[in-house]
Amino acid sequence: MEADSNGRKLFIHKWIPDNPGALLFVLHGIFEHGGRYREVAEYLNRNGIGVIAADHYGHGRSGGRQGYIDSWDHLIDDTDRWVSQLKDQYPDIPCFIMGHSLGGLLAVSYLNKLKPDFQGVILLSAALKVSRDISPLLQAMAPVLAAMFPKLKTIRLDATAISRDREVVKDYLEDPYVYTGKIYAQTGNETLQATKGISSVGHDFKWPVLILHGTADRLTQPEGSQDFYDRIESNDKTINFYEGWYHELLNEPEKDIVFEAIRIWITSRI
Repeated sequence: MEADSNGRKLFIHKWIPDNPGALLFVLHGIFEHGGRYREVAEYLNRNGIGVIAADHYGHGRSGGRQGYIDSWDHLIDDTDRWVSQLKDQYPDIPCFIMGHSLGGLLAVSYLNKLKPDFQGVILLSAALKVSRDISPLLQAMAPVLAAMFPKLKTIRLDATAISRDREVVKDYLEDPYVYTGKIYAQTGNETLQATKGISSVGHDFKWPVLILHGTADRLTQPEGSQDFYDRIESNDKTINFYEGWYHELLNEPEKDIVFEAIRIWITSRI
C-alpha cells in the first residue's frame, strides 16, 4: 500500500496477523527498504505481533531520487505522518518502534522532536555517533559541499560489511530496490548533522529501550550505542552486544537469537 506525506509518496509494507497483541513500526537503514524485514516480521507474526515498515522517501519503492535524502526534517515529518495514519487504523493496540542503522538515528530524532506515544523503542546497530573515518576537516566541509554540490557522489558503502552471510550480501547487491551507488553529498551531510543533533539527547528520553549492536560492526559504531545507553535516563533500558557480529543483526547467521530477543522484549511490555 502507499501513504502520502505532503505529496511525497511512501510505500508501506504490512505484515499483520489476526488479532495482533502489539504493533511494531520499523524504520529501515540507509539505501535499503522495508521489504528486507519480511523474515523477522513473519517470525513476530507467528507470536501475535504485527509489523509495519515504510520505505523512506528516496528509498525502495517510495518516490524521490534513489539514495537521496533532501532533508532530515522531512524524514521525521514523513515518519510521523505514515506512523500516525497506520496507528489510527489499529486503535487500542500497544505500539513499539524499531530502527536499524540510519533508522535507529531517525527513531531517536523522531522521538526527541515530536514525543510520539510508544510502549518502547528498539535500536539495532543504530548510527548514533559520527564515524571515526570522518575527519574533523571533512565534517567542517560537509555543509559547504552539500550546499554547493548537493548531488555530488562521494564514497560507496562497503556491502561486505553488512553480514557474515555471503548470500545476504549477494542478495543485497542484486536487490533492485536497494541503492548501491555512491553517497550523495546532501545525503551524507543531512545524516552527519542529524547524528550531531542527537548527541545531547539524554535526560528527557524516558521510553523503555532495547539497544542491540554487533562488536564487529564496521558501518556504525558500537560505542555510539553504549554512549547513548549511558546518558539516557529511562527507567527501563537494556543493552546487549553480540561478539563478532556484523552490521545487520537481523541477517547474521545467528539471527534467530535476535528475533527471539525482540519477541521477548515486546511481549513482556504489553
